[in-house]
Amino acid sequence: MSVTSLTELRRVFGPEQTLVDDLAARGYFDPAKALWGSLTMGRVLGFAAVNPGREFAMSEIYWRTNASFDSVRRAIHRLVDAELLERRPARGKGGRGAVYVLPDNHVFLQAFRELSLRYAVLGPRLCAARDELGSAAVVDAFVYGSFARYDDRPTSDIDVGVVGRANLYDLARFQPRLYEETDRLVTIHLFTVDEWADARHRDDFIGRVYASPRIPLI
Repeated sequence: MSVTSLTELRRVFGPEQTLVDDLAARGYFDPAKALWGSLTMGRVLGFAAVNPGREFAMSEIYWRTNASFDSVRRAIHRLVDAELLERRPARGKGGRGAVYVLPDNHVFLQAFRELSLRYAVLGPRLCAARDELGSAAVVDAFVYGSFARYDDRPTSDIDVGVVGRANLYDLARFQPRLYEETDRLVTIHLFTVDEWADARHRDDFIGRVYASPRIPLI
């Protein structure tokens, strides 16, 4: 069974996200490839989506995405051709060179951010942590705070909640790549399974996180 496009994915499976995630977990298809054609495309778009309105040279996007230069170049050109990224002349270079930007008022900014964070940027790193540490260590993970509310600023960090038995030492070796791929400080907050199970009934910090907008990562 192979699904290679988002259109085919929706035609075959419908819009039910839990079914999509279940099929992905069972290895029936790669969500990044189904959505964008490649993981590199998702990482490029994810980097732009967490830094909307900020201009980047192709060389910086290449360094941030940890992919080959040719694959980054192809991904950027495809995104520009599809009018998902804007290409602008680089300033102070006499008209030579270019920078790329996802406008902060782009109609698809919310969709780009949620899908790319989950399937191309933060999500795969946390899934790798779960695979290495065990399913009980990372039961659930999500983005909350300003990035989930879409009122983030250029200096905002990305707040990530992790539910499970993992501790900060366990997750420390995964954090550098989270920063490198987003150019944002990624702050991890840990919650036990019991705390999260009772979160809807609490009026403390955990209860406020539970009641706030969240972007699922696993």
